Amino acid sequence: MLGQIARVNVFLHPRGIVLTIIKRISVTEQQGCEVTQFRTGIQGNHPRLLYHPDQITACILLVPATYPLLRTIFVRKKHKPGLYVFKPTHIHRFSLVMHKAFSYLFCRISALFVMMLTVVSCQTDEDASPKTIPDVVLEDPQFSILRAAITYAGVGDNLKGGNLTLFAPDNTAFQASGFLDEAAVTSVPKDQLRSILLYHVLSAGVNSADIPAGQSQVETASRGVLYINNASNGTLFVNGARVTRANVQTANGIIHVIDKVLTPSAGTTLQAIETNPNLTFLTAAIRRIETVNPTITATLSSTSASSQPVTVLAPDDNAFRASRTYSTLASIQAANPQALASVLLYHVLPGATMSYQFQPGSVNTLLTNSRVVVNVSGSLITVKGNGNTIPATVRRADQVTNNGVLHVIDQVLIP
Repeated sequence: MLGQIARVNVFLHPRGIVLTIIKRISVTEQQGCEVTQFRTGIQGNHPRLLYHPDQITACILLVPATYPLLRTIFVRKKHKPGLYVFKPTHIHRFSLVMHKAFSYLFCRISALFVMMLTVVSCQTDEDASPKTIPDVVLEDPQFSILRAAITYAGVGDNLKGGNLTLFAPDNTAFQASGFLDEAAVTSVPKDQLRSILLYHVLSAGVNSADIPAGQSQVETASRGVLYINNASNGTLFVNGARVTRANVQTANGIIHVIDKVLTPSAGTTLQAIETNPNLTFLTAAIRRIETVNPTITATLSSTSASSQPVTVLAPDDNAFRASRTYSTLASIQAANPQALASVLLYHVLPGATMSYQFQPGSVNTLLTNSRVVVNVSGSLITVKGNGNTIPATVRRADQVTNNGVLHVIDQVLIP
């Protein structure tokens, strides 16, 4: 026989629901059946089977995004298939007991028909509906932390429609950013996490083959800015992250897997400086010279299409305190504006340069005919001005803004 009773228990779970499907079998059935399979009709979501003397239990975890995908649960034995329909509305019940199976005679007559119906149904569900971006994230184990973040922040609907690009950090990327497991994402406020996730999304499908050589600036779904660099060696970078797997095609766009979680751009470069509590001296210096040299303020705050991004080597407050000329806020307020403007321009480089793009050698600044010397040793980056006896060290790199990049350094550079 097909079995006495198939029982489906539904339990609430922090990530969705858990189904346990119990199929009772007799000793005779155990001897006559080599394989018992439980399937959900959801590709890649096959349950864990637990074998007992008189029954087989299948345990399945379903997250909310998979509820609409669930069409049938079927139990297939070697010779005696059984088909059980499970509707998504059943998720609100804690216990479902299914009716007794049809008689053995009827099952023998209809076995072939049921098997064909089940196989066709599953193939139709899996093959006729191409996977969307959420489908791929839900099914791929390397995205389990990303999946938890999407569910917690409630951005799943934002990834379903349109033609999108998702730069998807894998689990290793999340762990490197301090999110060690799925539960860790709940430590971030939902609105903040939502902003972070949408910063990884473009409102158009972008294939790597369509990205021009060199660096491009694109707007994200969070209204931030990404800097995509198609390097000469064929490697693709997004801000400071490397694309480890490109062009995962889905029904509604493209996924590029990256090795870092991206930090959203923090407004303009000027706003990033003004809101950083460790850059109060630099903020005061910019305010001091804006009346005599408004170009600097305009350069740091412009986001127009005609303006070019810039890279700022930003001395922190301790760097100013250690300098001979600008060691106090009062000394900055009393400084000669033209001389101070020259010092500030010496800290600004043309173009948006991420830390991985720095190469040893001299680099132009916005101060006419003045260059700084960059040295790179592994992850250590130093910058030396003409008037410095020892080089400054980059202490915090790659703060992306909507019109450039900010690197915090530990000395004031002297032209």
